[in-house]
Amino acid sequence: MSAPVVAKFKTRTVAGVAEYKYFIVVPGGLNNYRNDGAGRFDASASGALFLLSLDKAAGDKWKQGVNYYKFKVPISEPDRQGGLSAPALVVDGDGAVRYAYAGDLQGNLWCFDFTGSAPWRAALGRSPGTPLFTAEDDNEMRQPITMQPKVVFAPGGGYVVLFGTGKFIEPADAVLADFKDQSFYGIYDSTRDADKISGRQQLAPRRSATDTTDPGAALTIIGDAFGYGAAEGSKRGWYFDFVESARTGERSVSDAVVDHGQLFFNSMIPAADPCATGSSRSYRLDALTGLPSEDNATGFLSRAGAMGSPLLLETTAVQVGERNTIGKRAVKRTQTVFNFRGASGGAKGPGQGAVVEIGVPAGRISWREILNWQELRDAAKKE
Repeated sequence: MSAPVVAKFKTRTVAGVAEYKYFIVVPGGLNNYRNDGAGRFDASASGALFLLSLDKAAGDKWKQGVNYYKFKVPISEPDRQGGLSAPALVVDGDGAVRYAYAGDLQGNLWCFDFTGSAPWRAALGRSPGTPLFTAEDDNEMRQPITMQPKVVFAPGGGYVVLFGTGKFIEPADAVLADFKDQSFYGIYDSTRDADKISGRQQLAPRRSATDTTDPGAALTIIGDAFGYGAAEGSKRGWYFDFVESARTGERSVSDAVVDHGQLFFNSMIPAADPCATGSSRSYRLDALTGLPSEDNATGFLSRAGAMGSPLLLETTAVQVGERNTIGKRAVKRTQTVFNFRGASGGAKGPGQGAVVEIGVPAGRISWREILNWQELRDAAKKE
């Protein structure tokens, strides 16, 4: 669903020196189970991630393990469609990919580990054949993942993988009778094999406290505070079920945007009339908590059609506050949220041309008193 990406990978280490190559990273696609009209399809095909080498000569044939690599994910349920969505890439300090996260049509979130060397036989080796997480609603119905995830750092190490569920690829996806509950997730990956997530009971739920009798109302999303981790009392992330999505068809199929810890995304609500444009809700949440920033309302309904991925532009000068007693200062960035079509209806919210303010820490974050600084200063002068 997203464009292929050119990325750097560490292929091996020789005499302590790392060697790198560049590859095109692309998934196998989401609709390889459908006949393309020429008889090319596989109804039981599993998803796959491909690395295509950029240094392949034009006349050379493609050879697996030489100029391309293929990583197949297993089919969890043979009677359900497979297919892998576009991956999110996590890079190291040297710019090389460490991990790739991608979802599939069976609701599985996969982690590909590229911290080793080519041919990366252990890319799915933390628990071979076991996804990091499987998205299911409260009735244990699997929720397809077609959007490209986003990844942020988790407190204390690891990552939080952000994605929504839903599918809008073929005519059957617009049939009202087939609508299912869909959700948005923030899934914690400690990068340790033992910390796989068994289900949504290990996540912190978020819910709407808004009166749903007004379909055009913005949403107030609430939920308890939590800490990330695998220990008892901690949570492996959070989730939010789109309000009455089994009735409205609300789902998440377009890419989200993360900026300074804030998550922006537009859901999609298909129209009952196939000739109509449908609608969307625009959300702004804290990426780590899954709650609206500063207790603001979110989920503003578009009254002018469905919207794709939001675009954030910094439209005014950055405001820098005064330093406090330890040298820390607050920086306020003002950004405008643009969408490709439609506008946020009703109250002012993150829709077409809406302005949002994001506060970020700056300056000296902490202070350590050096009691013998004069002694150290005098000693340095003598050297």
